[in-house]
Amino acid sequence: MCLLGDYFVMKNNSALVQHIFDDHMSKIVNVCLSAVNGVVAIVLYGGYGRDEGAWVEINGKYAPYNDYDILLVINDHVESPESIEEVKRSIVNMIDIKWVDVGYIYRKDLHKPRMTVYWYDLIHGSKVIYGDNKILDTIPHFHQNKIKKTEAEVLFFTRLWPFIGVIKSMCDLGSEESLFFRYQMTKSILSIADILLIMRGKYVSSYKDKVKNALLLIDDDNKSNHSHLLEWAIIQKLTPSTSSMAMKDVIKLQNQVAHFYAHYMLIMLSKIYRKKFLTINQFCEYYSSRYLNKLMVIIKSLVRPKVNYRRIFILNIVQLYILSSILNEVTKEDAVKKCIEQLNKIDIYPEYNFDSIRLIVADERVK
Repeated sequence: MCLLGDYFVMKNNSALVQHIFDDHMSKIVNVCLSAVNGVVAIVLYGGYGRDEGAWVEINGKYAPYNDYDILLVINDHVESPESIEEVKRSIVNMIDIKWVDVGYIYRKDLHKPRMTVYWYDLIHGSKVIYGDNKILDTIPHFHQNKIKKTEAEVLFFTRLWPFIGVIKSMCDLGSEESLFFRYQMTKSILSIADILLIMRGKYVSSYKDKVKNALLLIDDDNKSNHSHLLEWAIIQKLTPSTSSMAMKDVIKLQNQVAHFYAHYMLIMLSKIYRKKFLTINQFCEYYSSRYLNKLMVIIKSLVRPKVNYRRIFILNIVQLYILSSILNEVTKEDAVKKCIEQLNKIDIYPEYNFDSIRLIVADERVK
């Protein structure tokens, strides 16, 4: 098995990979146009939208390793499409890809961007694969220093998943499992590059530029180890390794990444909440008991009743307890007790087992 990043492929004019990519885009366009009315443009965003997606070769057959992220821009007068989930299933079945994300937006809403990472990446790290090639130019541009600092906290909770659900239990990992484990660890590492840049108003879309700029911002006391992790992550992200991993190496990498992740995330959370947090467990106790957080859950639930914000809040707390256990801030036994107490509040009754709780929470996260 051989892997190569999209940037490598493009630089070396790999006709085979380019042909497969073009074929995928053509099929995606055809599926979307046949199922959704009023499509003005189809946008590819994410890693493949900026030519930084990884490709894998298995038995002579190339395929994208990560997911395609697709945004449909539709005319203002058409009804909201109800076939998006069907579109996703059709694309996955047609091009033999594990994941695909498909969303839509009305054309008029492109003129009302939010100051978020998603919108910044849409403007600066995406490409039109069908329709109006100038459609992204109609989005009002904004400077990266306008991105909300709370985006860093959102990223913190999003990138907890690799510590929660990436493996079923600590053991030796084969080629495919190792690939997935390393790839998820890179996401957590690269999220640190994101938050370092967001907090300083210097966010960029490109993975390579993120790492290059973040290397200038890491702590002097940890410069060697943290630089190594960032540099390893960008290589792994673009050209993933498929070599097997012994259990001791799995544990070592997870511990390294978890401590790296916690270190910078706690600095960020301390700035956002204006309160010094020294451990993830300390932040968890504050986050779970803070009156304003509970009030926001109620308000958001009233505004968007279809979203179960209380469930999200509880799952965030449980994930924090799990991470604090991985970091040896609390014992597994204490973490299990606290997790079960929280999960019972949302009618989840897991076994009294750390790994069982991890996997239940991981499944709940992706629902």
